[in-house]
Order: sequence, then structure tokens, then C-alpha cells
Amino acid sequence: MTVASLTRLRRGLTQQNQVALKACLLLFLLALFLLGSRLPAEYAKVAAVQSSWRPEGAVPISFSDRWEVAPDAPAAQAIVLTALNFWRANLLGMTFGLAIGGAALSLLLTVPAVERALGRRGFGGVLLGAVLGAPLNLCANCAAVTSEGACSRTRAPEAAYGIVLGSALWNIVGLTTIAALFPRPIIVARIVFSLVLTFVALTLLSRALARAHPLDPAGVDMAVPSVSWRDAGVSALYDWWRSCVTLAARLLPLMIVATLLAAAARVLVQPLFGPLSGDTPGGIMALALAGTIVSIPVLFEIPLAIIVTQLGAGVGGVAALICTAPSIGIFTVIMMARMAGWRLAAALLMATFVLGVAAGALAHALAIFGG
Repeated sequence: MTVASLTRLRRGLTQQNQVALKACLLLFLLALFLLGSRLPAEYAKVAAVQSSWRPEGAVPISFSDRWEVAPDAPAAQAIVLTALNFWRANLLGMTFGLAIGGAALSLLLTVPAVERALGRRGFGGVLLGAVLGAPLNLCANCAAVTSEGACSRTRAPEAAYGIVLGSALWNIVGLTTIAALFPRPIIVARIVFSLVLTFVALTLLSRALARAHPLDPAGVDMAVPSVSWRDAGVSALYDWWRSCVTLAARLLPLMIVATLLAAAARVLVQPLFGPLSGDTPGGIMALALAGTIVSIPVLFEIPLAIIVTQLGAGVGGVAALICTAPSIGIFTVIMMARMAGWRLAAALLMATFVLGVAAGALAHALAIFGG
């Protein structure tokens, strides 16, 4: 065997070691997040919703707002406090999202086949992204951070937005809680809305509006010339750390701006949560608009839906809110626009609103005709 052959073999073994270690790191971080944080928190939220708990303050943004916003608070103060509550509610999820996204990016830089899979266009890319996103149990805000790490090289919008929508709309804990607490027309409307937005609207709009980003093969192999598991482990951790720092430097300034804009939108949309009178076309459209504009943590659409029900909203308005609130919002649009352009981001935001109105109308019709 020649020296060149031995070198190639040694390099191949090193890359296999790194792939195994990076995959284990990614799975460890995901398991730590789900078992140590997300699932216990979700079950606690479900228990809170099923009890007498209700959000406090004039502009509730999460299950445990630290700073209460008074009804007569000046707009600037309300926006700042809402932004702080938003950041506090999403800090843990975004931190894990950054760590998981960094691990995914580090793995992709070593495994070209996985990167090519995430670069798929059309329905296949959407389906892959949704399947990868669904187990994450992240809200759309935090999923956008993870998606940036997983798809930052390919910039294929189908997988990138698929991860966000899969995590935000196909959360099994959220779906089962909605099915347990709300009438059947609402869960039917939510499932139909999720199917159409994720697999139809995203596929068609990506094909029509997304910028083309050819896969850049440069910099794929990050392996070091050593077969040692120890050296491969050190290199894998270094690659993960470097990927996390790269993502943080790229996203943190944008996240701060997006948080302030999302908080301003939440304060401005508050009048839409005023007293309602059943299912009117205007009421359904108002709640669909409110849900489209706001950015919320995971499962917070459920207490919001309970609030508007107590304010007099009908089945259609509740369905419109419970569909649009966890979907593409202001924060997500700002974070994801760099992936495939502002046109696609704006179109998906508009599609969220339009399909939310349609979901409200569907729930209303099902309620009337005994669906």
C-alpha cells in the first residue's frame, strides 16, 4: 500500500470518528433539551392551562412574565417591558437552539451527504425539514435559530422553513392539548391549516419566490489528519464551538432588533384582544391578524385562545388565533429573511394570515353544520 493510500485511509478513519462524535453530540444536546427542559416545561404549562391559571398584565407574552405591563403604561415602556418578557421567555429555548444549530452545522460541514439532503428543493425538502423540526418542540422563534445552523450553507428555503413550521405547528403535546381543551372544529381547522401552510403554501411559494443558492462545496471537510479518538473528539468539540460562535455573531444583533419589533407589534395589536361578539367576519380577521403579528413561546397560543373565548370570541375566531399565533410571525420573518429573501418571508407571513382566516371560516362552518 502506497503512502498516498495510507494517508487517504487515515483521513477517512478520522472523518468517520468525527462524524460519530458530532452525531452523538447533536443527539446528546437534543435529548438534554427535551428531557431536561422542554418536555417537563410543556407538561407544566398544560397543567397550568387546565387549572385556574391565567396570564397577568395588559400585554401577556408568556406563561411567566417577569415584568407586568400596566394597562395605562406609556407605549415606549410597554414595548421595552414586553421585549424583556419576550427575551426572558425565549432565552433558554434560543440558547439550546443555538447549541443544537451549532452542532448541526458542525456535523454538516463534515458530512456532505447530509448537507445535500437539506439542500433538496420542492416538496421533498419541505417534508424533510418538517420531519426534522417536529421532534424539536421549539416555538417558531427558537426554531428559526436552529434552522439557521442546519441550513445556513445550503440556504434551501424548503428545509429551513420546514424545520420552523414542523417544530411550531406539529408539536404533538400542543396538538393533543388543543384536542383535549377545545371543540373538534378547532382541532380539525388547526390540522388542515398546518397541512396547507407547511406542505402546499411553503412548497409553491418557495418555488416561485425563493432566491437560488447553489451548494458551495468548499470547506466541507473539517477533519484533522489523526486517527486518534481523543484528537477527533477535541476537533469535534472545537468545530461545534466555532459553529456556535459563528451563529451567535451572525444572529444576536438581528435577534435583538427582531425582539424589539415583535414587542412593538404585540403592544400595537393588543386592542384586537378586546371584547368580541361571536363569529363575525371582522372578528375572525382581527384574531387572524393578531395571531400573525405576535410572536409567542411554545404552547402560549392555548391560553391566548382561552382568553379570547372568555372575551366572547366564537369558534372561528379562536381557531384563527390558535392556527396563526404559533406560525410565521414578525420575529420569524426577520430571522428567516436572510435565508431566501424578503419576498418569500413576506409571502409566508401573508399566507399565514389568509390561511388563518380560512381556518376560522372552516371551524365556524363545521360548528354550524355539526362537524
